[in-house]
Amino acid sequence: MDAKKLARLFLPRTFPGVAEVKSASQGRVLDNLHSIEFYTDRIDGPMETPVITLGVIDKAALCRSLMGEAHNFFLAAIVSQGRACQVQEQNASWQAVEHYYAAYYAINYLVRLTGKSLTNMDERAKREILRLQIGTDKRDYIPTGLYVLVAVDEDAKIKLTLEKKSDKGGSHKDAWRLWDKLISDIEVETADDIEEYADLSLTLNEHMKFIRSNSNPIETRSGINYKFIGGTWIFEEKQDDVRKMQLMIEDSALHANMSSKGPRQMIINNDLVIGLAKEYFKDNATRNPKSIGSKLCNKYKRFMEPQ
Repeated sequence: MDAKKLARLFLPRTFPGVAEVKSASQGRVLDNLHSIEFYTDRIDGPMETPVITLGVIDKAALCRSLMGEAHNFFLAAIVSQGRACQVQEQNASWQAVEHYYAAYYAINYLVRLTGKSLTNMDERAKREILRLQIGTDKRDYIPTGLYVLVAVDEDAKIKLTLEKKSDKGGSHKDAWRLWDKLISDIEVETADDIEEYADLSLTLNEHMKFIRSNSNPIETRSGINYKFIGGTWIFEEKQDDVRKMQLMIEDSALHANMSSKGPRQMIINNDLVIGLAKEYFKDNATRNPKSIGSKLCNKYKRFMEPQ
């Protein structure tokens, strides 16, 4: 997989302004609502599953929070990838699980760069949103819990949409759904230059098949974690080539296709996500040398290429 080509297609999807953020921010966007100048434009839909639209006045503060939240996930991804490379003789179960989490954190990083995220609304954010309602059609209640956040920058007007999750998908399933939508949109763009992106298009199609299949990353990790299947545990009767899998985790260049099955297939697909995250992170640090991303790239460069 050509990470540079994939990063090139990903770049236009980043939320305007996040790449240039110069200072760090802690916490999630909803944690920082008290420091982001906004108003509650409207609250639509049923009482228990509303769609909330916020108008953001302070774009710079929003971008700091978006990027701060994203960077935490990126750093978690590269630290987890490093832990995945810690070899245990004849056993690769926890290496595979750590590798899954590196990819999970990486998709959270990449999706957040586009202005989207899964986020939990707590009581403090709820009070701020209700307090800053405008107009006459005001509500006195919105539920806390899991929301999908979408930031949009159109015609110099910043809108934040918060849609309450009604199903029981869970944070992992919902995060992979957001990633599926993002990577699907990117794959469509490969048709604009078939000669340039033919190989990448095939790779992305195989990736989407895997994350939509019954043996998707979540199910594969669950099988290792709770069912002790997949040929990664030292005590499994039908062990796969554990050392080969460990070498794949240590060096993604050892696999050139996505035809493997089980945990090895998960590792190959994880590498696509992790590779894109690292490529964008490094490229952004180069393009924006005064940004917080550049500072973090220098500070944590020892984690960028796990040994």
